[in-house]
This record gives sequence, C-alpha cells and structure tokens, in this order.
Amino acid sequence: MGFFDKTLYLRTFFIILPIGIAITYASYKALRIPSGLDGLNYNKGVISHIEVKNDFEPGNKTKQELLVLYIANDNTQYFRDVNYLPDSLINNAIKGDSIEVWSNNSGRFWQLKVNGQMLLKYKSGSVLWFYGLFLFGVATIVLAVYYLIKSMRDYLKTDQEKED
Repeated sequence: MGFFDKTLYLRTFFIILPIGIAITYASYKALRIPSGLDGLNYNKGVISHIEVKNDFEPGNKTKQELLVLYIANDNTQYFRDVNYLPDSLINNAIKGDSIEVWSNNSGRFWQLKVNGQMLLKYKSGSVLWFYGLFLFGVATIVLAVYYLIKSMRDYLKTDQEKED
C-alpha cells in the first residue's frame, strides 16, 4: 500500500470534508441575497440626512465605509458599502432630494432612485448557480462522511492486522 493510499482517510477528513462544508456554507449565504425586487421593502420620501461613515454592516464582522441615507419621517437607516456605489450617487445625492429606495429588512438598499433618476439598478444573480453549488457541497459532505465511516476500520488497523 503506497503513501497515497495510506493518507486517503486523512485527506478526506482534513481536505475534502472542509471543502464540502465551505461550499455549502458559501452557497447558503449567497441564496439569502434577494432574487428580485418582490422580496424587498419599498420606501419613498425626501432625504433628511446623508453621511459616509466607517461602521459595521449588520451580519458582517469587518468595518466598511458605508453610505447612510435617512428619509424624513422614517426611522430606518438605509446603507450600502461605498465600493458598490456609483460616484454619481455619492457626489450628487443631497439633503432635500426625493428618493425611492428598495431595501431588505436590515436597511441595506439594493436599488435607488434619486429625483426620478435611477442611480443604482438592482442586478439579480443566477439563483440556479447557487442551488447547484449548494447541492454539490452537500453531496461532497455526504460522500466524505460515508467514506470516513466505511474506511475507519481500515485506517485503525495495525500493519500486522493488515498482513493477516
């Protein structure tokens, strides 16, 4: 039995299984992104305050530079990472402009109109791609666990028992 065969069990446990878990987790997180404007909250009003600040986005553990919009008569803070916004939005949106915003429940906006002009258009990702990745990750986990259970006795046998 060669080195490749002897280390197959360990490679499955330390490489294949974690890859399956990572793919499943990443695709699960991607599936939580709204697939259309139907799942988003719509709000319309006038910008009462606008600011750019370094802060944590809900559900994210790293600080980001966020554009935060406040609409008059609305307590929600609408925000988005500045890196994903066009310069025209950051430079041209001012207090008193009329605004239409499509956001998720946490306030992150996905589509934005300022003074009737579409400044941020929602782009939907291919949901089937993420479902495929999710199923691939689950299949990888299942096959890795099956192999680990099936081959545990072979791995734990001593060299003397293998010769018998």
